[in-house]
Amino acid sequence: MIKNKRLSFSLRLVLTAVAVLSFSLMISDISLAGNNLVRTANKGEACETLIRLLHTNDVHSNLNGFVTPVAAGGTEEVAGVSRIANFFKNARKQNPNTLCLSAGDDFQGTLFFNFFRGAAEIDAMNSAGYDVSCPGNHEFDEGSEWLLKVIGPAAFDIVNCNLEFDPAVHPGAAARIKPYVIKNVGGVKIAITGAISYNLINLVGPKSLKGVSVADPAAALAKLVPELRKKADIVILLSHCGYESDTKLAAGVSGIDVIVGGHSHTKLEKAVIVNGPSSKPVIVFQAFEKGEFVGELNLAYCPGERKVRLVDSKLDRMDASVSKDAPTQKIIDKYASEISQQVMQVVGVAVKTLVGERDIIRSEETNLGDLLSDTFLKYSKADMAVINGGCIRASILKGDIKIADCINTFPFNQPVCVMKIKGKHIKSAFDYVAKMIAGKVCPIYTNQSQTRTVVYPDGRFAVIETPSETGKQLLAGGKFGGFLQVSKGVRVAYKNGTVEELTLNGAAFEDEKIYTLATSDFTANGGDGFTMFNLAEEKQTFGNMTDTFVEAVKSMKIIDVDTDGRIRN
Repeated sequence: MIKNKRLSFSLRLVLTAVAVLSFSLMISDISLAGNNLVRTANKGEACETLIRLLHTNDVHSNLNGFVTPVAAGGTEEVAGVSRIANFFKNARKQNPNTLCLSAGDDFQGTLFFNFFRGAAEIDAMNSAGYDVSCPGNHEFDEGSEWLLKVIGPAAFDIVNCNLEFDPAVHPGAAARIKPYVIKNVGGVKIAITGAISYNLINLVGPKSLKGVSVADPAAALAKLVPELRKKADIVILLSHCGYESDTKLAAGVSGIDVIVGGHSHTKLEKAVIVNGPSSKPVIVFQAFEKGEFVGELNLAYCPGERKVRLVDSKLDRMDASVSKDAPTQKIIDKYASEISQQVMQVVGVAVKTLVGERDIIRSEETNLGDLLSDTFLKYSKADMAVINGGCIRASILKGDIKIADCINTFPFNQPVCVMKIKGKHIKSAFDYVAKMIAGKVCPIYTNQSQTRTVVYPDGRFAVIETPSETGKQLLAGGKFGGFLQVSKGVRVAYKNGTVEELTLNGAAFEDEKIYTLATSDFTANGGDGFTMFNLAEEKQTFGNMTDTFVEAVKSMKIIDVDTDGRIRN
């Protein structure tokens, strides 16, 4: 018995030594040959080309990064496109076979977008050295015509296969957003295509998609990928569909090797391997949000077998250990300087914090929701006003209110829309909200955080992030972006997915009576699924909601608002 134990122990030692030796041989046979990083062939093995994919998603205009709390106390500055640029450049020095990719939503979320409508983001991305990007839903926030114009100076390719631009409306679209591109990386042909959520119309509203139709991503990919497989060695999908959709695409569409995702802001510490059709492994990865991390995939391609394998994957954090690229930061500073000259102005004082935190504003009445809906009630002179919680992005803290605070809280620059609509359709809208907040159909978003913009005395501004575990959107009891904050005079009570009470100035809504209702242009045109508003008798748009809010704060000067029981749930 003792001899057997000794034998087993000796055998384990031998096996361990063999494993270590094999790993050492695998590491030692990586060498730089010309411009190609290759794994040279051992006897009986095919050589492999090593390829690195670096990627970001949902940067949301965080060009200068943001400040976030640290566990030990205090704060640290992370992210920023100049850090990403430096990381990209150093990675390319280590391995010239590097591709730098974006999975969309590079726009919207800070003052850079509010002031320059995407031009600052494109300039910074050009300097950083991105190779390929796909559009996200926020790339359409100012409309399809604007998007095609603003991406004109992009030095990188922009790809998508399930958007169709009407050539009569957008004659230059095909040259700016291509169905795919093929990159030659160390002698390996890599096809890169893109896809966007099939639900795009509910995310941005039909007005932003003038001359654009959206196909089912799975159907569009099933049609395109066989063509790509004939032309390329590796097929990569840049997806702005969300992690759950990405895993379904990986499992259902033949021929995809890698999916680099976005939209759901999912933080994957390591890539996920999904069994595709015929049990072919598909690599799926996503790199959280706001540029805090760069996702890294190291691949090995064997030309003899035409197979790609995952060597390793990780998230590289863009913290102080990554220095800023000076040329890129100079571009960002130029835009920031223009912004800081305008946004430092104090326009009012908040007596108490105006609550706009994501997990609260999307599920209950808040004083900020009351203030905004009352502002647009007064501005529009309508019978009532509603504001979707998803367009309110941050709280306004007690104390001085700067223009920056107003913009960061209410950033989307949408027109006000006043519609004439029957009472039965208004009731239908609140019935829809009741079902959504009960978790019937809510989409999944994870790892969300809250942000606000702070302008410093020297004119700099920064985005401050505060983590919020309760900000996660879940299928059950989820936080619905279409949750309606309501103006004074409206009373609504929800219970178990139904509307128990809905009145205007104490009276129930009459089905056939025509009411005037003010809301955002996004919501009025079916955004967040409010398709019943498309049944309005008449609609009129005017003004700009963000500017209107700034002017309202200026006129009020002292903001002292409490909730008054308009919403019960």
